[in-house]
Amino acid sequence: MTGATGANHANHFEVVGRIVAIEPLRYTPAGVQIVRFTLQHASEQQEAGAVRNVGFEMSCVATESLARLTAQAPLGTNARLGGFLAPRTKAGRTLEVHVQSIQFE
Repeated sequence: MTGATGANHANHFEVVGRIVAIEPLRYTPAGVQIVRFTLQHASEQQEAGAVRNVGFEMSCVATESLARLTAQAPLGTNARLGGFLAPRTKAGRTLEVHVQSIQFE
């Protein structure tokens, strides 16, 4: 196993859901456009030979062109997100999806 900065540590996340909350578009102190939003997911998954109903809400953050695009999406819009998981704050333990791709469905 390589160290935490090794190239073999995958961190890619993909999820489909519905946008249920969007904060206003803003700028970070470094001048980067950012928008935080909440995605609600519901699906049926196979686990141990049984069907499991899965439902959750998760925090997401998009920057620059993806932030501008997401900020204009109406609440209730279905979206497919791709990105990576990271703590919401530098010292935090709560994760959020950092969006690297988004498709509205």
